[in-house]
Amino acid sequence: CLNFAENGGNVIGDFVVQGKLGKSASESVTQVLKCIATGTKSDFQPGTPVVLKTFQKSSATCIHDILAVEREIKALTLLSSHPNVVRYYNTLHGKECVYIAMESYSMDLFEFIGSYKSKIDRQVSSVIIQDILSGLAHLGKIGVCHRDLKPENVLVFLTRTDFIAKVCDFSKCEVFLEKDPVADRRLHDFRGSPGFFAPECLVQESYCGFKADVFSVGC
Repeated sequence: CLNFAENGGNVIGDFVVQGKLGKSASESVTQVLKCIATGTKSDFQPGTPVVLKTFQKSSATCIHDILAVEREIKALTLLSSHPNVVRYYNTLHGKECVYIAMESYSMDLFEFIGSYKSKIDRQVSSVIIQDILSGLAHLGKIGVCHRDLKPENVLVFLTRTDFIAKVCDFSKCEVFLEKDPVADRRLHDFRGSPGFFAPECLVQESYCGFKADVFSVGC
């Protein structure tokens, strides 16, 4: 983690803010900022495009808001080496906010579908699903259940000739320790978004989060 000064305006520590990518549904996340690194105060190369996911400290009204930030940082630290998981750079601490620095992206899957609906054929769909399942397989290998898989939590990276989908937003995830017995890797509470969670999340006293994640892919 790095301590960064919040200078106000369009500068946050070593980053020049170019615009906003959106606002999270979570009340503790104020906005997602698209930035360029200046390279003067950190290890980032000058001109590196970076996204800062911003958590307003004053918006954390309960322990659950704080735990959500901790879960996301822990999961990204464990997972981000995989090509189908968003790349994590570092966590930046300011006086008013915590910033999670990640690789810059083109759009999320929801926006991709809206922009290219007429061009999304079976072949494109199969690549997207394969990328998501590849990311989920890595999560399962490490011991992380996403628990809120939906189009808004899948990023699409576009190039001139290709694209790749990556799983992101681990604020609702569950991280199991390697030493946890398989029997203890059952979930007993509900997290997720309407229309994208498996039925057992509501109707069973306990369920397998890894299987529930796979169900969400089909939604």
